[in-house]
Formats: sequence, structure tokens, C-alpha cells
Amino acid sequence: MTRQVLNVALMEAARAGSTGHGHPPAMQAAFVKALRPLPTHKARWRRIRYDSGVPAWRIDILSPPPEAYTDFGVSGLPVRQAGGTASRMLAIRNDYQAEEHARRLQAGWHEGRGAASGMTIFQANVLRLRLSYQLPPLAPITRAVMRALAPAGSHDSLSAAAARAGNVLIVEDLAIEMQSHPAAWPRRKIEPE
Repeated sequence: MTRQVLNVALMEAARAGSTGHGHPPAMQAAFVKALRPLPTHKARWRRIRYDSGVPAWRIDILSPPPEAYTDFGVSGLPVRQAGGTASRMLAIRNDYQAEEHARRLQAGWHEGRGAASGMTIFQANVLRLRLSYQLPPLAPITRAVMRALAPAGSHDSLSAAAARAGNVLIVEDLAIEMQSHPAAWPRRKIEPE
């Protein structure tokens, strides 16, 4: 059941990102709202963070990568944020992608791929997210076994930190086409507050 709820919540986050220029706070709000069927109390998330040393969950924004903005970014595109405020910032055009691809081919870009990202304009308009969610086991014996089997040396890995805390790490990936201009937000990770 937890995996199903997480999958739906990640889809809701992706939908918010797809229609909202990939705005991380909008994706975070949609994700947290969709987690309602699970015990998602902030106190529980703080306890998981205390036990493992890493956030209870994290969504990594895998694509479009920063290199795609080097290849396809346009300065000054209008981007709407939560609350309806609009600003102009670096973004990848979402409209007229076929025409944009044709221009890149005419300019001599091999298969229309950018030099920095290796992507086409079509690929640069796909939002890819990876959710990592720590789930404490229900049985204390399972938690003890997880701790005993945890890798000793790797302190930078999220999966190793979860295992050392005795938690199961659920990882889900999702890709969705952008329905708005993907903007170059500085934040590439979404975590609980």
C-alpha cells in the first residue's frame, strides 16, 4: 500500500511540476498533500532524520539537467509561480519544439542534440524525478536485521544511511512531458521541511 501511495504522490508532484515550470515548492506541496493516506506526521519525519542522519524522503530532479539550459535555455521567458506572480527567467521553450529541433538540425547540431547535454529539445522538455523514501519496518527484528546488514564504510549514500538506521529505502522514478517552459530553478532536490 505504501508503494502505491508513494507512486500516486510522485505522479501528483510531477503533474504540478509539468504544468508549473518545474517549480520545486509546487511539487513539494503536491507530493505532501498526496501522502495523506500514510502516517506522514512531521514529527515522524524528524525522527527518521534523527535516526538516519538524512531526510525521511527526497525527490531528486534528474531532468532537465543544468546542461540542457546551456544548450536550449532562453533568458527572459515568462514563468508563473505559485500565487500567480510572474517573473522572467532562464527557461527551455516548451512550445514549437518541432520547429526548434529543425533549426538545430539546420545549424549543424548532430541529430539536433546539444553539445553540453547531449539531449534534443524534446528530451529537454521531459521532467524526470526520483523519489527516495525511508520506511521504518513494523517489526523491531526486521529493523535490527537491516542495521546488521548495513554497509559500514559508505556514509554518503542515502541507501546506506537508511540501512544503518534500520529503514527500508523505497526508490521510484517517474518521467512526464512538460506542459510549460521548464525553468532553471537553483534547487535540484525536494525534501521535507
